[in-house]
Amino acid sequence: MKAWMLIPVTILIAVNLGACSREKAPVTKMHKPKPAKVHAVSYDKLAYCPPVNTLSNKKMHWGAPGGWETRTPSFSTVLSRFVGAQWKGYVNGKIICIYAGNSNDFDIALQTNRMVGAPSNSNWVLDSENAIHQKVYNCASNEPKQCGFPIDSTQWEDKNAAPAAGPINLDQKVEGPHPQADNF
Repeated sequence: MKAWMLIPVTILIAVNLGACSREKAPVTKMHKPKPAKVHAVSYDKLAYCPPVNTLSNKKMHWGAPGGWETRTPSFSTVLSRFVGAQWKGYVNGKIICIYAGNSNDFDIALQTNRMVGAPSNSNWVLDSENAIHQKVYNCASNEPKQCGFPIDSTQWEDKNAAPAAGPINLDQKVEGPHPQADNF
């Protein structure tokens, strides 16, 4: 047999061997992950920032009953007044309560680890909204009662407190980054 006749036969054998040696990968169906069930929170009551007279200072950190605490130290030893509040989130978010102190330091920002609903009364002003629709609302007032925010009372309310009690009193402490937070 001539050499030029072997080339097509060799190619034919190589192609057939390659086709035989290739096994088809098993076909697997791609499943979409099921969305996680989100607990629907029902905000059924308004809560307010703690009044100035309920705040205390321990080791340069301010706090109030119910798990309210500062994250940064403050040189202020006396709080002069409530300045306002700020909310950040989507439908659920976080609240900080802002107080003026007696030093030239920054204002004192108390916060809690509890989620709250988006404020909706006229004292709250939309400050910003980013590309992913996260919003920031500000309430500038000297009265905490003018900066109410919606809460789920089953998770927030002190069982022994009167329904219209001023500050929020929680049965349990909120874990915080500062060891002294347990002293409030």
